[in-house]
Amino acid sequence: MSKADRVSAVVVSYIPGLYAAQAGEVLEPSEIGSLANIEPHNQADACIWGKDETGFFPVFLFDDAPALCEHLLWWCDGHPDKWFKLAMKFEDDKYALSLLPDLERSASRWKYARKERFKDDEPIEFDKFIYSALSFMSAECSVTEHIDEIMAQEKFKVGFVETSIVDTTKPQELDDNTIRFISDIARDDSEIGERHMEHSLSIVDKTEAE
Repeated sequence: MSKADRVSAVVVSYIPGLYAAQAGEVLEPSEIGSLANIEPHNQADACIWGKDETGFFPVFLFDDAPALCEHLLWWCDGHPDKWFKLAMKFEDDKYALSLLPDLERSASRWKYARKERFKDDEPIEFDKFIYSALSFMSAECSVTEHIDEIMAQEKFKVGFVETSIVDTTKPQELDDNTIRFISDIARDDSEIGERHMEHSLSIVDKTEAE
């Protein structure tokens, strides 16, 4: 694509299971449209809570939990604590959780890859991010009496487990060895976290993420 034909770039941040987009790529308008039509499997089937010496922690249930976790670790180079934050909202005996990617860090990686991989010394401006957050929206809150304790925590470990092996009526019987954990995930209190936790795919302006 010639410089004359270039459009404002869209930084593709975390999208569950997406290996296709390379950091630093400048996509054609039609390719951006295709990404916008992706419907990633980002909504957990359920969420159960546990507590240990680190505090309270959520465990997301997904049919494809092992593959999803492997992709997440691949995407963040094995450092989820540097690339994700946990957004949460408790309201009217319900709650919502989202594992949000760090958009500023995504932008930095995009700029670096643009220069190193594509040898482009003339920076290309971008004005939007596209991403998906692993999320869960509850029908009721099972930890109502612990909300103050949960919201007082600054960091969480977050678990992933296959839906098929969990009896949600007896979560205490779940074998911890079947859960994949990521640790030291900071709580996200930003407005962008709250506003976009309900969407399967979010497209936000650069100015919103600053």
